[in-house]
Amino acid sequence: MVASLIRACAGACLTIASSGEAPVEPPDRIFLSCRGTLVAADAGKSDPIITNAIVDLGRHAVYGFGMGAIPIAYVTVGEVSFASPTVDGSLDRKTGHTVVTLHGPTRQSPALMSFDLACGQSDRPS
Repeated sequence: MVASLIRACAGACLTIASSGEAPVEPPDRIFLSCRGTLVAADAGKSDPIITNAIVDLGRHAVYGFGMGAIPIAYVTVGEVSFASPTVDGSLDRKTGHTVVTLHGPTRQSPALMSFDLACGQSDRPS
């Protein structure tokens, strides 16, 4: 999913670089469309959810999931991790599996709700 974009861009970059043209930079912003479940701690059951997000590597933030801007904590080849005082989450860059948890006043507080999502790249969030 997201990894296919990175592989495609890497191939394009190598092709252009070998042809003598300027290489293409990988995108700074990745648009995601996600489906999965939302679990509210007080309800004790899961509900289906469809949501969107933007991973903005240039601004070092993840936008979406109904939670505004969440700073990126770190990026590796396999994962994008993001966290704020009340939210933490991660995106598996190969599979698109995304987990987002909203806590009480701090991340050490019990979870208020969590998302378990399968995300894929989209042209733009709607």
